[in-house]
Amino acid sequence: MIFIHGELHRPGGLRRKRFSFESCVFFLFFLFCFLVLGAADYLVTGWGGAVVASFVFVIVFPFCFGFLQRSPRAALVSVFFLVSVFFVRGLMSEVSEYGARKWVEAFCLPIILLSMMLFFFNAKNKVTIGYMAKAFIFCGLVTFFVAIFYKFFFGFWDRSVRFGFFGPITFGWFMGLSFIAARAVNNRSPRFLLYALFGFGLVWTGSRGPLLACVITVILLGFTSFRKSGGLVAIVMTCAAVVWGLDSSGYLSDVRQYKAATKMVESGGVSSDASSETRYYYWMSSIEIFSDYPLFGVGIGRWQEFSDGAYHPYPHNVVLELLSETGMSGLLLFLFFLLFVCLKFKGVRAYCLYFILCMAFSGDVSYLRYLVFFSLMYVSYVHENLVVDQ
Repeated sequence: MIFIHGELHRPGGLRRKRFSFESCVFFLFFLFCFLVLGAADYLVTGWGGAVVASFVFVIVFPFCFGFLQRSPRAALVSVFFLVSVFFVRGLMSEVSEYGARKWVEAFCLPIILLSMMLFFFNAKNKVTIGYMAKAFIFCGLVTFFVAIFYKFFFGFWDRSVRFGFFGPITFGWFMGLSFIAARAVNNRSPRFLLYALFGFGLVWTGSRGPLLACVITVILLGFTSFRKSGGLVAIVMTCAAVVWGLDSSGYLSDVRQYKAATKMVESGGVSSDASSETRYYYWMSSIEIFSDYPLFGVGIGRWQEFSDGAYHPYPHNVVLELLSETGMSGLLLFLFFLLFVCLKFKGVRAYCLYFILCMAFSGDVSYLRYLVFFSLMYVSYVHENLVVDQ
């Protein structure tokens, strides 16, 4: 067992020793967890992977609970109740292999990784908000430069080529997350450089969901927590990047496409934008499913069975997916976790808001693993009363 002590855990200690060995180890281990979350689809495969991950979750949950203090414990308990919903719902109806896998990835895998972090790094002595933000930025920079190197050889502007570790949408998520985290950097020049790098990464993907989520998050928070870190400049840069990105990707080339999409939403017609049309159909189908099964839903992973002719196994909206598959009971439990974390810990609100907005356009429940892990990491290691690193 390795216990890291010293500068890492003393509030403000990193101001005196920025590149300590403990800091490097913490950042690298954080990156390891980050990459494991990205490779979850390859690690948790079939019923066997879901059962093993569930078994490990049952073992490590008491360990995590014992290491955390009162407030983080409450957040952890809410996750436990969410996992319980899966098992109870499984007894009430058939649960598909896909459903078991995505539920385990969403809620069990983050707890397993959190227990590993707590095992190696004591959370009783808190770190600063700025230090945790630097961990996000470090992961974002590694992801960005790996994508640059990979796509330089296999197609820099080809969206069908993976962006290093991730696909275009997930890569766009983390560029937006890193963009938001960059507000914690107090030196103006490095902060604006990070804004430029991560803003380019957002535009580079050509994914509208992460771009829109980042813009909304920056605008909503730009006049409060972002003010001291160049928030107004961040807004201008983000909006400019969005306009340029949509235009260069061809999204603004045909105004009639947007008129058709508006007409589709208003009258239920057909749009020339296949992506918008598909999402609209999926969302309407999810609402119909929820109206038929309002309390407990149709079962984890069974959305596709009850939506006529759906090509994808999920509706590309996490709220509607929870409503249709777990009913109001599952959604309320998830909202309880989200509201508890956001109301109790102000610093994590931007990250939670951003991820929820991202998942309103793409991704299934399994992608909640990023939100659950990052928010629990934050509440476990960050003390809200500490100031941002100077």
